[in-house]
Amino acid sequence: MQKGDSFLLYAKEKYEYCPDSNRPWGYQWIDFTGENADDLFSACGYDKEKPFIQVRHFDRVRSALGELIDAYDVSEVQRLRCSGYFLLLVSYLIEDMRRTLSSKEESQSKKLQRLRNILIYINNNYRRELDVDTVAVDACVSPDYLKHMFSDLLDMPFTEYLNRFRISSAREKIQQSNAIGIEEISAEVGYADPKYFARIFKKIKGASASEYRNDCAGDDPFAWLKEKNIDYR
Repeated sequence: MQKGDSFLLYAKEKYEYCPDSNRPWGYQWIDFTGENADDLFSACGYDKEKPFIQVRHFDRVRSALGELIDAYDVSEVQRLRCSGYFLLLVSYLIEDMRRTLSSKEESQSKKLQRLRNILIYINNNYRRELDVDTVAVDACVSPDYLKHMFSDLLDMPFTEYLNRFRISSAREKIQQSNAIGIEEISAEVGYADPKYFARIFKKIKGASASEYRNDCAGDDPFAWLKEKNIDYR
């Protein structure tokens, strides 16, 4: 835990906690009960496995908590006022949680859009000699970030994706015409060495390109990529 965190101690659960002896901290707390409390605080981001959250707008939450504590009294009017401040405090926490989720979703959306642009770039340039560094420069990202994107969003390394895309393009060309030779196709999809192309083709498809030509009816070369639900063309 760190400065600005809020933690929730669930009823009938055992807890142990202590501050850092070198950097002691203080806290304010309130005790409460009520129906649907678990659902309410689940909406704030708390759960029994992780009963603490980082408060994004700490000052306003602390202000509401201070008003609640100052308003505490045994009178009926003050109890209503305390309830109001309590609900205000909870509303702040829920709002923070929703903004955090929205920010993460927006970040993921931007990452997917950047990946889509890179996949379109590969679709337009896979015939050329490509590697991580070349694509990273043209995509204006670092090579490490590029590799992380492929691993995180496509569950495969960049090199594997490039090989699979090239072999899928070769399969597509094989389906389209029997007049084009296998070596010519290998060059058209970015492989200068036909033997290397043959090795990669068999590794990915489980058959040679010639065998595939004789039994390719009904095969969708890009089915593996369409399953990712990312537009690559």
